[in-house]
Amino acid sequence: MNNKDLFLFSIFILSGCSSFNLDSVTSLGQKFMETRSESGPYFIKEHDQALVLNLDNNKRELFVLDSSINNLDIWKNDEDISLISFNGKLLRSYGYNNNFDIVFDSNIQEYLYMDNGHVDTYISLSNPNSGLLEMTLDYKLIKSGKMSKFQSNEIFEYDLIEESFNVPKIYWKGKNYYWIDKNLKVWKSKQIINPNGDKIYIDLLK
Repeated sequence: MNNKDLFLFSIFILSGCSSFNLDSVTSLGQKFMETRSESGPYFIKEHDQALVLNLDNNKRELFVLDSSINNLDIWKNDEDISLISFNGKLLRSYGYNNNFDIVFDSNIQEYLYMDNGHVDTYISLSNPNSGLLEMTLDYKLIKSGKMSKFQSNEIFEYDLIEESFNVPKIYWKGKNYYWIDKNLKVWKSKQIINPNGDKIYIDLLK
C-alpha cells in the first residue's frame, strides 16, 4: 500500500462516523499529496488565509491555506512541510522528522473545545512507526478575557481552552492550549506534536 492509499485509509476507513463522502476525501488526499512535490516562496495576497508557526521558539514559518474541504484545512509552507487541521486542531503533519496522524471522526467534531468534553481517538507516529495508538482528549475552560489579533491588533473576547491528551501505551501525556473567539475560531494555540516535547506555537493571521 503506497503513502497516498495509507492516507486515504486512515481518514476515510478509520473515521467511521464522520460526515465525509468519498469524493471529498479523495480530493483531500490528492491535495495533500500535491504538497509533497510543490515548493516555492509564498506571497500573501489579500484573499489568502495564513498562519505563523513557531517550532520551539526557534524560527517563525509562514503557512498558507492551500485548500479547505469539509472543514479540514491544508496548510503548507515553502519548505515542503504540510499540515492538516480542523478548526485549529492539528491532525496530521508531513515533512518533520517525526510526523503524527490523529484519526478524525465525529467525536472530535462534536466535543472539540467543549468545556468538560471528552474524545476517544487514535494517533500514529512515523519515527519510529508506532502503528495506531489509543489516545484520549479532555477539554477544560481555563479563563476568558480580551486579547488582540496577531496581525490586525483588533481586540476580541476569547476563551482559553486546555486540551489534556494521553497516549497510555507509550506513556505520553501533555497539555495543549487554544485561544478561541466566541464563534469557536482559534486565533492562537500551543500544541505538542511528538513525545520529544516539540511544541508548535501558532498565530492565525486572518
